[in-house]
Amino acid sequence: MTEPPETISAPRASLAPRVRSLSRALGSGLRRVGVRAALAWRGGWGAILIITILGLALRALIPALVVWNSPHDDESFMRMAASILSGDWLGTWGSRAAVPHMTLAKGPGYALFLAGIHWTGLAPQVAGYLLYLLGAILLATGLRAQLGTRWFVALYGLLALSPLVFSSFYSRVYRDQLVASLALLSLGIAAQLGRRYVRPDAWSARRVVGTLAGTVALGLVFGLLRITRDDVIWILFAAVGFIGVALLAARSRWSLRMWGGAVVGGLVVGVLTVAAPLGVAVMNERVYSVRLSSDFSQGAFADAMTLWASVEVEGDDDFMRISAEQRAAVYQVSPAARVLKDELEGVESFWIDRACGSQEDAVVTCDDYGSYISWAMRDAAMRTGVSTAVEFQEFFRAIADEIEAACESGELTCGSRGLLGVVPPLDRVSKRVVLANVAAYANGALNYRTGTQTQHLPSATDEAVPLWVATVNGANTSSALLAAGHHPPVISQLRVVALLATLYTWLTIPMLLVALVGAFTKRMWTSQLGGLALLALAGWLANLAIVAVFYAGANRIQGGVVLYTMPSQSYLITGIVLATAAMSKGALSRLGAERVAGDDAL
Repeated sequence: MTEPPETISAPRASLAPRVRSLSRALGSGLRRVGVRAALAWRGGWGAILIITILGLALRALIPALVVWNSPHDDESFMRMAASILSGDWLGTWGSRAAVPHMTLAKGPGYALFLAGIHWTGLAPQVAGYLLYLLGAILLATGLRAQLGTRWFVALYGLLALSPLVFSSFYSRVYRDQLVASLALLSLGIAAQLGRRYVRPDAWSARRVVGTLAGTVALGLVFGLLRITRDDVIWILFAAVGFIGVALLAARSRWSLRMWGGAVVGGLVVGVLTVAAPLGVAVMNERVYSVRLSSDFSQGAFADAMTLWASVEVEGDDDFMRISAEQRAAVYQVSPAARVLKDELEGVESFWIDRACGSQEDAVVTCDDYGSYISWAMRDAAMRTGVSTAVEFQEFFRAIADEIEAACESGELTCGSRGLLGVVPPLDRVSKRVVLANVAAYANGALNYRTGTQTQHLPSATDEAVPLWVATVNGANTSSALLAAGHHPPVISQLRVVALLATLYTWLTIPMLLVALVGAFTKRMWTSQLGGLALLALAGWLANLAIVAVFYAGANRIQGGVVLYTMPSQSYLITGIVLATAAMSKGALSRLGAERVAGDDAL
């Protein structure tokens, strides 16, 4: 006997409302998720995520560029990092067979970076790019309120996919890779601090902690820069300027608390900036009995080089930092310097060949050391029997004291000192070459031309290769690709980077023209975006000028982007994006005002 139909349909009737209720709840939840996703996408975060994934994938595909036999540069930092990892600080001074005086010649910032990322397994170019991306996102979010969503995404995207951070320059295991990342990171942190200082709401515990964290981070970044390169003043200038522009833009909300916080923050940043090189100097004193963070740009050697370059003689050569005539004049008054004479004069030298090979002007006869005289003198000092860091300082201190005494007594005619022992006095630097260099670097920056450095296989007899592989993450990837038959330039720079360079050139030139036109308008000088744009572009130009003076002292006109100008490329991009955003917003606001006026008239 079958059951009545109503007894069968009753349970179905009671289930239907539940199904409908569940369906409505599920639909409502999906709609909320969809709305949130759409809002996130509309807010630019979806685009930011895609750009980040693309950038990381491209950067990870291009392996490190290893210059195996480079005892003065890349290999030097690798050896310092290996010593740090083994607990031996920077290694035994004078123990390197090829270049015994390199232990303290350059600051250990990049070596500390290589040692610090060793446990992560990240290759240095990937770890550096992550720092670079952090700077880009901090900068973009710090200015998002002024930029709006579209320009917020544009700024981050153009920075994240810049061809320079995928070039062979950035792939190289060398300190300028880190400087490029820290340069942008400093701008990003500064933008965040400026935003926090001028916010109109009360200082909550979260805001205080965030501001303190940003202040400490900026100080640590500046400190790391100080022990990585000596010529980073343009980075400090631009980053501090970003905070200053934010404070000036909020003049209607000025308060003692706002300025007090900024002043205290500035003091903290200053202390940390000084603490890093001071800490390195203390460690060097403990290990080597020399209280210096670098014995190339500081101490007795730097004093001797700058004083020697100040000696005025007849027939002075603008393109020789310390010419043969200047050396001869000093030999006559300095017994300590005279010890170097047989090692420097009338001999065949690798450094003379290198100086003449890099000289650009064929009209000027080249038969001297040029900008490489510092390295030649250091080598010569070691050949005279110098064997410790203390003896190295004592040797060049005697030379410096004897030159200074001769200058004061009138035995030598002396003018302005050289600059940090790197270039001649400014009055001896060719202004023509400086201007030519600035123009060449600016042109290269707009064309994103870096050239392609070729990856070579290491020599089978190079004893440093196992140390490279053990110290630098991913150092053996390039040689493995080479052994597998891949063409060297493809390893260091993919075709997609050339495509990006072409695209960026077409974007950069019109935007720079907008910035140049804007520089003559009131809006660029009165709006916050305009002020920040001018600061970023000033930082970029300052870097070009510093490098231009350095190369001018060696009679070298370099085209394209050179290794030392790569770090400021992000400043160029930041400046032109902010300038274009400021000018476009000004044009749109004027257009809107004209429309309102027209409607009122009707």
